[in-house]
Amino acid sequence: MASLRDQPEEMAYHFEIPSKDFLSFNNPLGACKTCEGYGQVIGIDEDLVVPDKNLSVYEGCVQPWKGETMSEWKEEFIRMAIEYDFPVHRSYYELSEKEKSLLWDGNQKVQGINAFFKISGRKVLQDPIQSDVESLSRQNYLSGLQRHTP
Repeated sequence: MASLRDQPEEMAYHFEIPSKDFLSFNNPLGACKTCEGYGQVIGIDEDLVVPDKNLSVYEGCVQPWKGETMSEWKEEFIRMAIEYDFPVHRSYYELSEKEKSLLWDGNQKVQGINAFFKISGRKVLQDPIQSDVESLSRQNYLSGLQRHTP
């Protein structure tokens, strides 16, 4: 029977020597990399982002892309999605998995819903010009579209 020592270097396993900190969920070294030790993961809830799946992208199925300022995201998505034959007039529930993937994940040219949350979330944390009230308002709005999952 072969041992680990007989393995080529690139195939050998490397283990960290555990310490008491590595075994504690209260320590960053021992905390789960996914939930960071909290036991829950914050994620975007599809049902909150797209509450009415009978609407199309054109009709405003993406809740965060409504309103005067955020509708720019919807308009930009529609403008760029034409290149990919994305059916902007088809209701959300009729979209294929590939079409939903483009809507959520985007690609090199099209920014999807996930990019919206990344950029908007960063603005909440980094925009020094914006007033505290605007910052809290945007942060509360974004957190309302998130759900904790175990």
